[in-house]
Amino acid sequence: MDGTVIRYSEAFKATVVDEIARGRFGSAHEASQAYGIRGKETVRRWLRQYGRQDLLPKVVIVQKPKERSD
Repeated sequence: MDGTVIRYSEAFKATVVDEIARGRFGSAHEASQAYGIRGKETVRRWLRQYGRQDLLPKVVIVQKPKERSD
């Protein structure tokens, strides 16, 4: 990377989040690729910022009863 800092407007961020919510993109990663957003966590951060955690991938942990660590 060349050290260039890219700043996105609030309107742009809201548009990307809205397009994910409407189903235009199946994931934050797809939206990042479509718009050329280089940061791996950038769009995910925007989803959290705009209260759309429901659009983030879910983590499911499968373990045996003896492995539980409440």
